[in-house]
Amino acid sequence: SDKELPNTNFEITISEVTELDDLIKETSGLIYFNDHLITHNDSGDKPNLYEVNPTNGQVIRTVFIANANNKDMEDIAQDETYIYLCDIGNNTNTRKDQTIYKIKKTDYLAKNIVEAELITFNYAEQTDFTYSNMTTNFDAEAVICISNQKLSSM
Repeated sequence: SDKELPNTNFEITISEVTELDDLIKETSGLIYFNDHLITHNDSGDKPNLYEVNPTNGQVIRTVFIANANNKDMEDIAQDETYIYLCDIGNNTNTRKDQTIYKIKKTDYLAKNIVEAELITFNYAEQTDFTYSNMTTNFDAEAVICISNQKLSSM
Protein backbone atom coordinates (compact mmCIF):
# COMPACT_ATOMS: atom_id res chain seq x y z
CA SER A 1 0.00 0.00 0.00
CA ASP A 2 1.08 3.58 -0.61
CA LYS A 3 1.84 5.41 2.61
CA GLU A 4 2.59 9.09 2.69
CA LEU A 5 5.89 9.95 4.32
CA PRO A 6 5.94 12.67 6.98
CA ASN A 7 7.24 16.10 6.03
CA THR A 8 11.00 15.98 6.55
CA ASN A 9 11.79 19.32 4.99
CA PHE A 10 13.39 21.13 7.92
CA GLU A 11 16.80 22.41 8.88
CA ILE A 12 19.00 21.02 11.64
CA THR A 13 21.84 22.94 13.23
CA ILE A 14 24.77 20.81 14.38
CA SER A 15 27.44 22.06 16.73
CA GLU A 16 30.38 20.36 18.41
CA VAL A 17 29.96 19.80 22.14
CA THR A 18 33.22 18.07 23.00
CA GLU A 19 35.81 15.59 21.78
CA LEU A 20 35.58 11.95 22.84
CA ASP A 21 37.99 10.25 25.25
CA ASP A 22 41.08 8.63 23.67
CA LEU A 23 39.74 5.16 24.63
CA ILE A 24 37.20 5.61 21.88
CA LYS A 25 39.21 5.11 18.70
CA GLU A 26 36.40 4.48 16.21
CA THR A 27 32.95 4.94 17.67
CA SER A 28 30.47 3.14 15.48
CA GLY A 29 27.22 3.36 17.42
CA LEU A 30 25.72 5.52 20.14
CA ILE A 31 22.77 5.41 22.52
CA TYR A 32 21.66 7.70 25.33
CA PHE A 33 20.78 5.77 28.50
CA ASN A 34 20.71 6.66 32.19
CA ASP A 35 21.81 10.26 31.46
CA HIS A 36 24.97 9.09 29.69
CA LEU A 37 26.08 8.23 26.20
CA ILE A 38 27.07 4.62 25.59
CA THR A 39 29.31 3.71 22.68
CA HIS A 40 31.75 1.05 21.47
CA ASN A 41 34.66 0.80 19.09
CA ASP A 42 34.10 -0.62 15.61
CA SER A 43 36.80 -3.32 15.64
CA GLY A 44 40.25 -3.96 17.05
CA ASP A 45 39.09 -3.53 20.64
CA LYS A 46 37.73 -5.74 23.38
CA PRO A 47 33.93 -6.09 23.47
CA ASN A 48 33.54 -3.06 25.72
CA LEU A 49 30.73 -0.60 26.20
CA TYR A 50 32.01 2.82 27.11
CA GLU A 51 29.80 5.03 29.24
CA VAL A 52 30.58 8.62 28.35
CA ASN A 53 29.82 11.90 30.07
CA PRO A 54 27.85 13.79 27.39
CA THR A 55 29.23 17.16 28.49
CA ASN A 56 32.98 16.52 28.43
CA GLY A 57 33.33 13.29 26.40
CA GLN A 58 35.24 11.43 29.12
CA VAL A 59 34.73 7.70 29.66
CA ILE A 60 33.39 7.34 33.18
CA ARG A 61 32.81 3.59 33.11
CA THR A 62 33.67 0.56 30.97
CA VAL A 63 31.47 -2.54 30.82
CA PHE A 64 33.01 -5.70 29.36
CA ILE A 65 30.76 -8.26 27.63
CA ALA A 66 32.40 -11.52 28.75
CA ASN A 67 30.92 -13.83 26.11
CA ALA A 68 31.31 -11.49 23.15
CA ASN A 69 33.84 -10.97 20.36
CA ASN A 70 34.47 -7.71 18.55
CA LYS A 71 35.07 -8.65 14.94
CA ASP A 72 33.18 -5.77 13.34
CA MET A 73 30.86 -4.03 15.79
CA GLU A 74 28.73 -1.72 13.73
CA ASP A 75 25.95 -0.39 15.93
CA ILE A 76 24.19 -0.32 19.26
CA ALA A 77 20.49 0.04 19.97
CA GLN A 78 18.15 -0.23 22.93
CA ASP A 79 14.60 -0.91 23.98
CA GLU A 80 13.05 -0.59 27.42
CA THR A 81 14.76 -3.71 28.79
CA TYR A 82 17.86 -4.43 26.71
CA ILE A 83 20.91 -2.97 25.05
CA TYR A 84 21.76 -4.59 21.69
CA LEU A 85 25.42 -4.56 20.67
CA CYS A 86 25.67 -5.60 17.05
CA ASP A 87 28.70 -7.43 15.66
CA ILE A 88 27.20 -7.51 12.17
CA GLY A 89 29.74 -6.01 9.79
CA ASN A 90 30.64 -8.05 6.73
CA ASN A 91 32.56 -5.65 4.50
CA THR A 92 34.70 -8.45 3.08
CA ASN A 93 31.83 -10.87 2.33
CA THR A 94 33.48 -13.66 4.37
CA ARG A 95 31.47 -13.75 7.60
CA LYS A 96 29.13 -16.52 8.68
CA ASP A 97 28.94 -15.51 12.35
CA GLN A 98 27.05 -12.24 12.67
CA THR A 99 25.89 -11.79 16.26
CA ILE A 100 23.74 -9.37 18.17
CA TYR A 101 24.57 -9.31 21.88
CA LYS A 102 21.44 -8.72 23.97
CA ILE A 103 22.40 -7.25 27.35
CA LYS A 104 19.91 -6.73 30.19
CA LYS A 105 19.92 -3.11 31.27
CA THR A 106 19.67 -4.23 34.91
CA ASP A 107 22.93 -6.19 34.46
CA TYR A 108 24.56 -3.24 32.68
CA LEU A 109 23.69 -0.93 35.55
CA ALA A 110 24.81 -3.34 38.29
CA LYS A 111 28.01 -4.89 36.91
CA ASN A 112 31.20 -4.02 35.04
CA ILE A 113 31.37 -7.49 33.47
CA VAL A 114 28.17 -8.86 31.93
CA GLU A 115 27.02 -11.88 29.97
CA ALA A 116 24.81 -11.36 26.93
CA GLU A 117 22.18 -13.42 25.23
CA LEU A 118 23.34 -14.23 21.70
CA ILE A 119 21.22 -13.65 18.63
CA THR A 120 23.07 -15.15 15.69
CA PHE A 121 22.12 -14.86 12.06
CA ASN A 122 23.37 -15.20 8.53
CA TYR A 123 22.04 -14.26 5.13
CA ALA A 124 20.22 -17.18 3.49
CA GLU A 125 20.98 -15.74 0.04
CA GLN A 126 24.72 -15.51 0.73
CA THR A 127 26.18 -18.71 -0.68
CA ASP A 128 29.53 -17.37 -1.90
CA PHE A 129 31.93 -16.24 0.83
CA THR A 130 34.77 -15.25 -1.49
CA TYR A 131 36.65 -12.21 -0.25
CA SER A 132 35.45 -9.04 -1.97
CA ASN A 133 36.22 -5.86 -0.07
CA MET A 134 33.35 -3.36 0.14
CA THR A 135 31.31 -4.91 -2.68
CA THR A 136 28.98 -7.21 -0.77
CA ASN A 137 25.20 -7.09 -0.47
CA PHE A 138 25.48 -8.99 2.81
CA ASP A 139 26.65 -6.31 5.22
CA ALA A 140 24.71 -4.40 7.86
CA GLU A 141 25.98 -1.13 9.26
CA ALA A 142 23.06 -0.03 11.47
CA VAL A 143 20.12 -1.34 13.49
CA ILE A 144 17.07 0.15 15.16
CA CYS A 145 14.53 -1.04 17.73
CA ILE A 146 10.94 0.03 17.15
CA SER A 147 8.24 -0.85 19.68
CA ASN A 148 9.62 -4.34 20.27
CA GLN A 149 8.34 -5.42 16.84
CA LYS A 150 9.94 -7.34 14.04
CA LEU A 151 9.97 -5.29 10.87
CA SER A 152 8.79 -6.62 7.54
CA SER A 153 9.03 -5.09 4.11
CA MET A 154 6.08 -3.17 2.76
